[in-house]
Amino acid sequence: MAVTVDVLNSQSGNLSSFSISHTFTGTNRHAVVLASRATTGSISSITGAGVSWSETVLVTESGETLHLWEPDAEPDSGAQTIAGTFAAMAHSTVTVISFAGVDQTTPSENLQTNQGSAQTVTSIVMGSAVDDMGVDGVHTETTISVGPANQIQQLNGSQAGHRHGVSTEIGASPTVAMSWTFASSIVMHAGLNLRASAAPTTALVDPIMGPGIIPFPR
Repeated sequence: MAVTVDVLNSQSGNLSSFSISHTFTGTNRHAVVLASRATTGSISSITGAGVSWSETVLVTESGETLHLWEPDAEPDSGAQTIAGTFAAMAHSTVTVISFAGVDQTTPSENLQTNQGSAQTVTSIVMGSAVDDMGVDGVHTETTISVGPANQIQQLNGSQAGHRHGVSTEIGASPTVAMSWTFASSIVMHAGLNLRASAAPTTALVDPIMGPGIIPFPR
């Protein structure tokens, strides 16, 4: 079963907390929360969708941050509110993007990050497979453009001069490469591979011998 993008919602502003309405659909659900912040510091917690959430990675550069969080179990379906509290108020963009068709034993893998100053391009390469999906987020201080044609821009936003991008790329074997270009800037970039759930199996049923038995050819 291939991973598919479900829904994306975001909130921007000079924030000390966030609350985002988000409706989850499909089966084998998963989500990623990406937060671009014009300050250092943590997200003290994220709640919502009937599950606990954990920070997968925090990328810091020149006093600014990019956070990536994921749920610890499959989020509840239907209308939910994803909320969080920051350690301090700062200009921020927070994105919730959800997916369907994700493996529930190991939803994500192969986390990659990149950061630096006076950069004009950022690129990460993640191990992947057919039917998987790469997802990434980027934070800069200049206008951003998404990379390869098969990398789909899901969000390109601005808050008080800070740029926040989110994209996805259909999985391929053995890797997916995700990149962004921009005028010289600091950059924080993080991404991971979402593993596809196994296709449902169909039991073989012989009309004479019954289920679970593969008949000899007649």
